[in-house]
Amino acid sequence: MENRQSARAVAYNPDGKIAILHVKDRNYHKLPGGGIEEGEDEMMALKRELTEEIGKVEILESKYLGKLKIVVKKWGINLFSDCYKVKVSNPTSDPTFTKDEYDFNLEWYSLDEAIEKVKNDKPEDYGGKIFQVRDLYILTHQDGWEGIYGIF
Repeated sequence: MENRQSARAVAYNPDGKIAILHVKDRNYHKLPGGGIEEGEDEMMALKRELTEEIGKVEILESKYLGKLKIVVKKWGINLFSDCYKVKVSNPTSDPTFTKDEYDFNLEWYSLDEAIEKVKNDKPEDYGGKIFQVRDLYILTHQDGWEGIYGIF
């Protein structure tokens, strides 16, 4: 099976709101983050992903929450996510979504609102269903964890 490494965050702005990406065409919400590219470590990838998906921000505080492993048999892939809780500055630029992220919309919610948004989503694709379970776990376990994995 192929392994894919990523970094993602529960990113709080100075007002205590969490950045959530609404994937409009596929009817779900997700936390910012994505794949670690060659030559990057987890924090470098996280900073790049936050800039792409939130806008230019400074990470003011960070806490490592843990690593999630999701085995997706249907895709023949192991998804590894290094997860962080971060406080960020207000963005000084707009997000620069990639062509694959054409239907993303950045939204900011309180923790309770973010949990409800993710919990009540009705993803229309297989990936969205996996991301919903993953991100709901991250949002509800911000004190951290060890060795968590799921099989889909």
